[in-house]
Formats: sequence, C-alpha cells, structure tokens
Amino acid sequence: MEELEGRGYGDVTLNRGLSTQTTVSAALQNRALIQHNLYLQNQKLNPIIEKLKREFLLKDDQIIQVPVMFGYSGYAWSPNMVNSVPVNGKLLVSNPRGPMIDGVDYTQERLRQLLLPAGVSVSFLDDRYYQELKGNVQSATNTVRKPEERPFWQSLPNNY
Repeated sequence: MEELEGRGYGDVTLNRGLSTQTTVSAALQNRALIQHNLYLQNQKLNPIIEKLKREFLLKDDQIIQVPVMFGYSGYAWSPNMVNSVPVNGKLLVSNPRGPMIDGVDYTQERLRQLLLPAGVSVSFLDDRYYQELKGNVQSATNTVRKPEERPFWQSLPNNY
C-alpha cells in the first residue's frame, strides 16, 4: 500500500465491493489496523518464516511473501490469497479485489508475477460471499488431493 500511495495511487479502492472497501490512503491512515498487522508480522509471521528457513534450509529468494491484512479477531481483512487450493495444475486463489490500475487488478498481477518463475498458473475466484463471512477459497472448496511424488521443497528453485 505504501508503494502504491508513493506512486500517486492513494485514492484507488482496496477491497472493491466488500464491506471493508476503502482507499489505499485511508487504509494506511488506519493506525490501529496498521499497528495490529505490524505486530502480527513481527511477532507471529516472521518467527514462522525463520523456522521454515532453518528447517528446510530455505533462502529468502525461495519464499514468496503474499500480502494480506488481518482484522483484530484473526479474520482476513482483505481477501487472503495465501489460503489457496491447487487443483488440476492450477492454483485457485481468492480474488484479492485489489486496486485497479490502468484496468488491471494490481494485486492479482503482482501475485502472477511472483509465481511466474515457478510456472504456477493462477485462477482467481469470486469468493466475496465467504470473505464477508470472514472466510475464503478454502471455505468455498473441498478437494481430494493426491500427494506429490516427491516433497515440495525438492522442487524449489536453488534447492541444494
């Protein structure tokens, strides 16, 4: 959001069509929400990332950090693209309802670019109903999964 505001897109809408709809600048001015999410990043997420890096011998360039904002009771304030579901070679992802810039959802395009090196094909789903109920794609799907033949970490770039 800071990047977008710095590029002059502070008035662009986030969470389009949702009860949490706001602008980039208004979200950044919501100090309580920002402080809550900084706390979660520093106290909860960063330790998990560090543990994964240690235990799987991962480097920073092998981890794709996907943006999400959380509300105070743990729900995803913005559609949570992390809770995605792989189905038949595609990754089903919540439509992030991100800011529209030049007719393109900035958040969707950013995720596509992050996953491009891994050859992941993404389909965005309209799970607005579940988002309003504090859920997401996982709430809207149920799949039977066949495990991969080899552990996922052996497929990561720069695997040693």
